[in-house]
Amino acid sequence: MSVNNESVERLAEWSGMPEATLKTSAGYEKLTKWIMGGAWWNSTQPEDTFEGEVWSYRAALMDGLIYGGAHFAAHM
Repeated sequence: MSVNNESVERLAEWSGMPEATLKTSAGYEKLTKWIMGGAWWNSTQPEDTFEGEVWSYRAALMDGLIYGGAHFAAHM
């Protein structure tokens, strides 16, 4: 998960943590623990092969959610 100038605003909105906190090492760790404590992160891996593979990449897929919308529209 990437925390940078383009993602920090949406991550702050999503997590409820201040942007200044997320820009620190301790804040990044807090965000990571918050994500990994969520029900969606701790769900059981699907038995279907394809769905299980997608599930295994769920951390990487978060960037698509964070960078969606206005970011893509502004940079296309």
